[in-house]
Amino acid sequence: MPRAELLGRHSDAFAEVLGEGALIAEAARSESWFGCRGACRNSGKRWPEGTFTLARERGISRARKIWGVVQKAGTPEEDAAFAFALPIVGLKDWSDVVATKFDPPRAVKRETGHVVFDFVAQRTKAQQENMQSVELRRIGPPDEVPEDALQQHPKPKGRALLTYRVAIPAADAKRCLLTFDALLNNAKSNGAAFAIEIDRREVFARQLKGAERVPAEIDLAGFRGQEVSIAFIVDPLTDPAADWATWVAPRVVLR
Repeated sequence: MPRAELLGRHSDAFAEVLGEGALIAEAARSESWFGCRGACRNSGKRWPEGTFTLARERGISRARKIWGVVQKAGTPEEDAAFAFALPIVGLKDWSDVVATKFDPPRAVKRETGHVVFDFVAQRTKAQQENMQSVELRRIGPPDEVPEDALQQHPKPKGRALLTYRVAIPAADAKRCLLTFDALLNNAKSNGAAFAIEIDRREVFARQLKGAERVPAEIDLAGFRGQEVSIAFIVDPLTDPAADWATWVAPRVVLR
C-alpha cells in the first residue's frame, strides 16, 4: 500500500494535521499504530518518567485518527481517507504513486514425473566424508523461481562425499531417473571435478570450470528393486578456493 507507506515517511507532518502530536509521529515511524508504548518497545528507547501518564491525560491512548486512515487503505474509501496527505507530499493525485505496471510472474520449473527421493529434503540423513560443509542454496535467474540445491564444499585435499541410502522402485512402465544439474557456483573457481557413484560404480563424471552448469539424467534401470548407496562426490583438484560445488534439484524420479 504505497499511500500507507507515505504516512510513515511524513509522520510528523501528518500528526500535526491530524492534531495528534509528536508521540503519534513516533508511533507511526515505529510502525506501531496502537500507542506510545508500542513505539517505545519497537524503537528500544527509554522514555522519560511520566510520558505514559502525560499521554493518557492528552488522550493519546484513545483510538487515533491516523489509525482510521490506515484502516481505509485497500477499500473504496481509500481515496477520500488519504486526500488530506496530498498537499503534504506535494502531489495533486496518486497516479504517480500507485503502480500501474507490474513485473511479469517468474517462471516455475516443475518436475513432470513422480518424485521418489528428494536429496535436498533428505540432506540430514546423508553421510558426510571429507567435507568442509554442505549447505542449502536457492539457485535460479531473476526471471525464474529459484530451485532448491545442495552446495558441497570440499576440504583442501581429497574427495568430498555426500552419501545416501535410496530404495529404487521395482520395474514398471515408467523410466526411473536420477536427475540434477551440476553447477560450479563461483566464477572465480579454478575448477573442480563432479562425480556420482552408485554402489561404488561411477555413473557420472565431469570436470567443471567456474560458473559452468551441466544438466544430467542417469537411467537407474539396472538398479530397480534395490536399495543402493548414492554418493555425490566433489574433488577440488589443485585448489579448493571458491569451489562452490552445487547439485541443483537432485532427485530420483519416475517419468
